[in-house]
Amino acid sequence: KPFFKLASGGEGFPCGHITQIIGEPDSGKTTLMMEGMVACQKLGGVAYLIDSEHKFSLPRFALMGGIVEDINIHV
Repeated sequence: KPFFKLASGGEGFPCGHITQIIGEPDSGKTTLMMEGMVACQKLGGVAYLIDSEHKFSLPRFALMGGIVEDINIHV
């Protein structure tokens, strides 16, 4: 999506690598991350999430088109 390319500065997250998203509060980090996870799932990939703050919203992820049952969450 154009938003993803603009926000990430490239075509997307590199496959098979860990990506850390940092930035100011309310700058779209969570939206960017969820968009990437949804895109990964749609391409048949597996999304892993390390949620160090226990704030990941499964309902929001589902609303964005993500398949909640198919993500691996580590807290």
